[in-house]
Amino acid sequence: MIALFLGFIIKNTNIGEDTSIGIIFSSFFALGFVLISVLDVSINLEDLLFGQILAVSTVDVFVIFILASVVLSTLFLFFKQILFYSFDPLGAQVRNLNVTFLNYLFLIILSLSIVGSLQTVGIVLVLSMLLIPAAAAKLVTKTFVKSIKISAFFGGVSSVAGLYLSYYFNLPSGPTMSLVASGIFMLSLLSRKLLLKRKLIIS
Repeated sequence: MIALFLGFIIKNTNIGEDTSIGIIFSSFFALGFVLISVLDVSINLEDLLFGQILAVSTVDVFVIFILASVVLSTLFLFFKQILFYSFDPLGAQVRNLNVTFLNYLFLIILSLSIVGSLQTVGIVLVLSMLLIPAAAAKLVTKTFVKSIKISAFFGGVSSVAGLYLSYYFNLPSGPTMSLVASGIFMLSLLSRKLLLKRKLIIS
């Protein structure tokens, strides 16, 4: 529902995708806390905000596995169309691609990814785990497909390393994963000049 509402705002206004995502995210974030207060639901707000992977149940793992399978399968089936639409929406429309469908499909995939990440990294840091690995990958590669693979690798390293660090040092899992991702970004940023100088940017 959120993805459809977000797509409606993007399509019918000129405020931009980033602003639309910010509006929807903050609005539903506030709505969730109001509902928790009104309905007197017993929820650990710290875990909700910053995540607690050690509290993940077997059912949660099963749900995350299903969501991941749906996202990966959808990307595999519509990767070329989504890629074309992302870089050239007008060209995709000229080629008779259903751009409205692709737009909503991408937003739904994004929403499912966020839902699957909430338990581990929490509401506040879920966007950082989506954006930081991708930004770090963009610093060390020239091509979009390579950046996707490297971004997935950076995200996996951040999650695993952050989990181990949070376990051994008794730290919240979400912020620790996000900090590891930030560390990877800083290393990518610092090494970019060296890679460019030696012409080692991955092509």
